[in-house]
Amino acid sequence: MSSFSRKHFLKLAALTAMVGKTPFENWEATAPNLNNLALVHLLMEGGPDFRHVIVPEPSTDYGKAFWKNRAISQGISSTSAAEWQNKFTQDFVRVQGTNGNPSFGIHRRCGWLATQYNAGKVAIVANVKHSESRDHQRALLVLQKGNYSTAAFTSGGSGWGGRLIGGSGLALNSNQKILSLTGQVRPFCNGNPANIVSFRNSRQFGLFTPDSLSNSDNSPSIASRIVMHRAQKSYYERVGALSGSTFEPFKNHYDRLRSLTDSVRSRVSSSALPAGISGLLQGSNALSNRDFASQIRSAHDAFLCRDLLGLRILSMNFGGFDTHRRQRVELEQRMEDIFGTGKGLDQLFLSRTNDFNSSVIVANGEFGRQLRANGDNSTDHGDANYMLFIGGRVNGGTYGELFPSREIPLYERFWEGIQSRNNFRAVFQSLVSAMGGNTTDVFNMTLTSGEDFETGFGSFSSIIS
Repeated sequence: MSSFSRKHFLKLAALTAMVGKTPFENWEATAPNLNNLALVHLLMEGGPDFRHVIVPEPSTDYGKAFWKNRAISQGISSTSAAEWQNKFTQDFVRVQGTNGNPSFGIHRRCGWLATQYNAGKVAIVANVKHSESRDHQRALLVLQKGNYSTAAFTSGGSGWGGRLIGGSGLALNSNQKILSLTGQVRPFCNGNPANIVSFRNSRQFGLFTPDSLSNSDNSPSIASRIVMHRAQKSYYERVGALSGSTFEPFKNHYDRLRSLTDSVRSRVSSSALPAGISGLLQGSNALSNRDFASQIRSAHDAFLCRDLLGLRILSMNFGGFDTHRRQRVELEQRMEDIFGTGKGLDQLFLSRTNDFNSSVIVANGEFGRQLRANGDNSTDHGDANYMLFIGGRVNGGTYGELFPSREIPLYERFWEGIQSRNNFRAVFQSLVSAMGGNTTDVFNMTLTSGEDFETGFGSFSSIIS
């Protein structure tokens, strides 16, 4: 829930007392420039098999190796070239590669992604180096911290999103924030706590207010929360008369947060939620992942209140991509929830074209999958992976070698995955620069030689304009 608990409020109030000001102090004083680039970071947890939905044509040398060894995960015969081609024609949209890459297919269940790719608004970056570990938790930390030397179980410390918005290389004033739409704030966001705002449930954001209750709010704790609200309100009205006292920062903190709560809720309640987004939560078009549907709703409200909240980064996540079996069923459904026509991202930006044009969505997971399908018609943990950049300022196309000939013999070995070629600092340089930051400050890692930067297949410095 995004409403502030008593514990959370007192924690922020204590911060106010120590530093002499509130994290919300400048929010109404200076509104952010709405033309600034916004980042939507979508963490696809579990190691998404992008090679299942972004595939080579069966007639190519690479395609023959792919379809022979991946046919069972696509639900077809491993020997029939005609069946491979029929599957490609029926289930994939054929699109053109760029930067020396061949044409390929994007799964029709990712119809919005294919449409945006053809419109030049999707960059597919191949062979991105993720983690040297195939352990989920370690690899997730490496991805979110943007540092390959990240040790296991070190969830503390800054994430690259936190460094981007609060680091020395980015001249952002204090009213520009990371909005976390996830159940727990992800390590990606870690940095200055004053830059992070929980917006988990946009319809219950801020301080609790009895007026915000709906008919469905029948929890036994509601009565006690109403009592606490009235006591808190009465207390701060009384100490407000004590100008210059120790209590004044607490009163100022309360007033600003109360004002922000009222402003956000007023705007959200006065603007009808698009039917397409409400339909993702219930009805015939509801997403299989209702949590992600709720995040889409909160993302819509975040953009609606972009000036009030100081939105600069949105943090989202979608789990369940560890598909060791039933990949054709489970992975395709999850991919459709995110990238399908009329589904998550499509509905989010359908009515918010201006926000799409001034945003970059980065969709990635902690690692890729093995090249060859396993015995359960799926794929196991791999190494490097694809990464997607989507948005109005993206120079679309394919970057890095999409289907390297060096991988063809690797399909005969079960343990092989996509080979690492492109490090985080290289891949994200144009995004960080476009947001006003310094890539070295954000990705302050030690690089290894020989496998960190791929040349000849597009310039990573031009992915974002």
